[in-house]
Amino acid sequence: EEEPEAPQPQAEAAQDGDNSGDDDQEGADAPAGKKKRRPKKKKAGAAEVAAEAEPEVPADAAGGESEDDGKDGEGGAGQKKKTRRGKKKAGPKREDDETFAKWVEATLEATKNGTEKMSPQDLIKPPQAFFGYQYTGELRAAYVSPQMKMPEDIAKPDYALDPNGVSLCERQGVKEVPIVEGEELATMKVACRLGREVLDTAARFMKVGVTGDQIDRIVYQACVDRK
Repeated sequence: EEEPEAPQPQAEAAQDGDNSGDDDQEGADAPAGKKKRRPKKKKAGAAEVAAEAEPEVPADAAGGESEDDGKDGEGGAGQKKKTRRGKKKAGPKREDDETFAKWVEATLEATKNGTEKMSPQDLIKPPQAFFGYQYTGELRAAYVSPQMKMPEDIAKPDYALDPNGVSLCERQGVKEVPIVEGEELATMKVACRLGREVLDTAARFMKVGVTGDQIDRIVYQACVDRK
């Protein structure tokens, strides 16, 4: 009986050995210090794979909402937080330039204090308290008109009633910042809005040629109109 022929791994191993010998021979023939390098396949990172797998969301599908990427504190997985942006409230309607100019003219007429009859030299004359004062810049003291009194029907802070303008409630009051809520918060919002309107009125009036006395009279009348 004839036995089947066994596989010949030795021949294949010998052939591989001959090939490796050829590679060794090529390495020997190459100049010293240079080695033959085989190109390596670049592995895709996990971030690139995740980016390819995640579908793109069109901007129109957001529906007016902005998406911010966040990280979960425990798992560290990325999450999308949707924040709805509220509409910006419109401020008070601004009067036209012609109406504002008429109001300015009427205000300066109603609050005359005699400065309109004074000469330019008298207007720049400093008070007696500044006689002999050594100035360090170009700014100089000038004439100060008498203080205007607020009407009696307008509530006044305590420093308005003090001759030196001292606020006793601020000196003797609680130093901690109070928490304002409810009706007090609503009142504070109204006061802030009125204060902003007065500042805007003064800024709109200021231009080249107006005096500080005129600005004071404009601010005074703006406060009186808002009580």
